[in-house]
Amino acid sequence: MTTPVRTRLAVLAAIGALNAAAIAQPDLVGGDVNPTVVERLAAPYLSDDERAELRLFHGMWTADDLRTPADNARAALVLGRYDHPALRDAEADVSDRAEAALKRGEPERTLELLTQSRTIRGARLQAEALFMLGRHDEAVEAVQPVVEAFSARRVESAADIAEGVRALMVRARVLGSELGDGGDYKAMLALLAHARDDLDRLDWRPRLAEAVLLYERHNRAEANAALSEVLALNPRCAEALAMRGRLAVDGFNFDAMNAIVFELDRLASSATLIEGGAPIGSAEARLIEAHAWLRQRNAIETRLTLSPVLTRHPDHREALALDAAASAVGARFGDAQTTLDRLEQLSPGSPIGPLTVGRALAEARQYDLAPAYLERAADRLPNDSTAPMELGLMELQAGRDADAIGHLTHATTLDPFNARANNSLTLALEVTTYARVETPHFIVRHAPGIDAVFAADMPGPLEALYARVTGDAPGGIDHEPAHKTFIDVLPDHQHFAVRITGMPELWTIAASTGPIIAMEAPRPGPNKKTGPYDWARVLQHEFTHTVTLSRSNNRIPHWMTEGMSVYLEDRPRDERTWRLLAQAYSQNRLFDLRDINIAFVRPKQPADRSLAYAQGEWLIEYVNERFGPEAPREILDEVGKGASDMQAFEAVLEEPVEDFLAAFRAWAREDLIRVGMRVPEGVPTYEQLCARDGVSPSEAAGDASHLDAWLDEFADHPEVLEARVGLAIAGAGRVPDASVVPELERLARVIPVASTPHRLLSRVFLSSDDPEDHARAIPHLAFLDEREQSTPAFAAELSRLYEQAGDTAAAHRYAERVVMIAPYDADGRERAARTAILAGELLDARRHLAALVALEPDRARHQQRLDAMDAMIERAAGG
Repeated sequence: MTTPVRTRLAVLAAIGALNAAAIAQPDLVGGDVNPTVVERLAAPYLSDDERAELRLFHGMWTADDLRTPADNARAALVLGRYDHPALRDAEADVSDRAEAALKRGEPERTLELLTQSRTIRGARLQAEALFMLGRHDEAVEAVQPVVEAFSARRVESAADIAEGVRALMVRARVLGSELGDGGDYKAMLALLAHARDDLDRLDWRPRLAEAVLLYERHNRAEANAALSEVLALNPRCAEALAMRGRLAVDGFNFDAMNAIVFELDRLASSATLIEGGAPIGSAEARLIEAHAWLRQRNAIETRLTLSPVLTRHPDHREALALDAAASAVGARFGDAQTTLDRLEQLSPGSPIGPLTVGRALAEARQYDLAPAYLERAADRLPNDSTAPMELGLMELQAGRDADAIGHLTHATTLDPFNARANNSLTLALEVTTYARVETPHFIVRHAPGIDAVFAADMPGPLEALYARVTGDAPGGIDHEPAHKTFIDVLPDHQHFAVRITGMPELWTIAASTGPIIAMEAPRPGPNKKTGPYDWARVLQHEFTHTVTLSRSNNRIPHWMTEGMSVYLEDRPRDERTWRLLAQAYSQNRLFDLRDINIAFVRPKQPADRSLAYAQGEWLIEYVNERFGPEAPREILDEVGKGASDMQAFEAVLEEPVEDFLAAFRAWAREDLIRVGMRVPEGVPTYEQLCARDGVSPSEAAGDASHLDAWLDEFADHPEVLEARVGLAIAGAGRVPDASVVPELERLARVIPVASTPHRLLSRVFLSSDDPEDHARAIPHLAFLDEREQSTPAFAAELSRLYEQAGDTAAAHRYAERVVMIAPYDADGRERAARTAILAGELLDARRHLAALVALEPDRARHQQRLDAMDAMIERAAGG
């Protein structure tokens, strides 16, 4: 394959050698233009008209190239401007007009335009229009001339093969695989490979058809690769870009989705079209955004996003289906049914409405409501694998594995190349072989082998977190799920991602579907998203999702479930998060109850998603403190009845949301002052002090006289004190010693959430030759450990120090903390076993010795020690 040119400037320079007007194009999407295309455009034998035609074909036209309504229509179709006036002009190609009508949701108009068409493209568009109308048998009939043309080997051009394969895809949706064992799919791929590799290597249309075919089979990686090739040959192809946007939403990659939506809007607002050129934005971009909002269970934003699409295209079937799904997710089932009825009038027998609603309800954890819709969709298109696959995925998330396996087996029988169904079925069958560890409230499933070591540690911490999360202490949900929660410990990231999404990529390491919590085993190794981590903290967070979903009938708003889950981790907020909140407060960027949900999907700034998590927890803390622990629970009950979060807040807290947020901001200011993240009222900031005294911040930071004078004037000024401590450390050669201890201890008192003084004090005390100084490091190491999630280093040192001090109980407690983070580490197990024996916790010692036998089976010493421990326990039991 030809290596693409990697920079936009290089591409534009090459084109500019041909036509200086092309240099100024502002709306070329990508810089990866295939250099062979550039060479083709530069061919000296081309006439000006031929060169203009090629620029139009490859999406690299200039305004001067669009000389006729037909040219303008072709460009508008490529850009996704389906309602551009040129695409209704009688002088435009009839197939272009018919395709635009189909994209606008006007299949009847498509059929009217193509009554005289005898082309392969016309047959494809007729089949797609009939399929959209729910006239499935007629769609199959429309493809019959294409089947006959392929059989007679009369389809010779790359373009016709691409169109013909897309027509065959419609037929396959209705009839299923006719050749058996996925032969139809393999035949279509072979046809496209012939068109792509043998007939015309620079025609982007076979690659686009290939991407559509791969996307339908959920082969994301290869679909994305095909789309890259399309955009290298036609950088303005909105259809390819839109499919990339859908891939991003499918993979929960909302940052990539946002970038693609921006590009689609830019293309649709292109100024290179000769009439009707006012910027209007992309309908396809709005559909992608709506899918993203729906995946986040945000019914209000979904419907708001769809509103301009349905205003312009009131019969757009996908937009109507998404609107019905949003109503259902928002518990407005009457509105959902009204929209479904309208879809039924427009396209009787089409599966799009029930399929979209069922899929959305399944993702919204409405496991009892979704099956009826998905089964209806399956009945309407019985040979298509999509609805059975969605039923199988839903049953997997609901913990009904036997039903899931049945549906997924059916889906893979219908389509052996459905990657998502195959992935999920393989894992579902694998999970049936997993070992189980059952507690009063959980069932842990893990692969046979080394993960049994970790599973043996889980029962005690799991039951402790169950009591905390379901209890009625502040922050507790005061609610118990109806059934035991399954926890699936997956051996690597691919297993985990397939368990949650059906595909082998996902950005997180643990997730709750309600009845199921899936997690990566906390150990290093190949195909791992992470190594060791504080799994009990992670599971306490995820189980909070399970319980809040249960209490709210799976309708809790995104920000609230995240806020309550972070709050119930029962760990102090770290310094980075405090500074993020302080900055947002100072810049007046704290969210309201609408924008905080938007920030998870459409962050305006890079830190917005992290800020949404942090502020969500802060809001929950405030509600608990001001209104009492029962208030958040009552809010869950209200949203469970169908209220929005804002309606629920006003009903429970008995004040308008605006007043609630104003009071929260006032409380937040005092909270920031309390932890040294903001100076009190009437005290100037560091920058204000610099401005008052005519010195720059950098100059003041290096001048002890200024800093000391300000501290005399404003004792314990946090910003000034930080600068003064930094200067003192610099004076000590950046290696802290005993001389800076008073300043560091003062800073730790003034900014009690800052980690730096604790890190430096730990270093000073541990490097001392005086053993008594070592003990002084303990509170500082404990501060750091309490906030640590991925390394057991602090806990290991604390265990050593406590053992050295003769406090065996504390030594054992921190040794258990080491194992909590790194359960597969043999050295940590050795320490935990030893401290357990010293503390008289023989059963804990036995668990760690048994783990060592599994972790290091070649060391006979471990089994000998385990046997000795069993004898010791037996003697102790015998009294």
